[in-house]
Amino acid sequence: AANLWTVAFLSLLWTAWISFNNLHTEATLVAQTLPETLTQTLQQTFQQTVNTITANPLQLIYLSAVTTALANYLQSIAQKEVSAERASIFYALDPVYGAAFANLLLGETLGLWGWVGASLIAFA
Repeated sequence: AANLWTVAFLSLLWTAWISFNNLHTEATLVAQTLPETLTQTLQQTFQQTVNTITANPLQLIYLSAVTTALANYLQSIAQKEVSAERASIFYALDPVYGAAFANLLLGETLGLWGWVGASLIAFA
């Protein structure tokens, strides 16, 4: 549960940062008071969120139900049968698996920092 709340909170911060950066110009920001700027940022953030939910309801249900809730449920069941050491190694390699599948399925490639990160994970 803490993991899901962390992701939700950080996603909200990210969306608010994007909304703040999309505000008019710096001259407009200087002319506004801090409460006005925060209010406008929050309004834009919530409007973007509502627009996303109404434009893509099936995709959001799939992402929330299958890839998040079902995956966490299956993980909690499977973790009962695996030792802590094996589970930690498996979960630490998750970004490496993600990069490998992204390459196989989508043709994506790693840049220099991607290879550095993957090497650090693999040799840790």
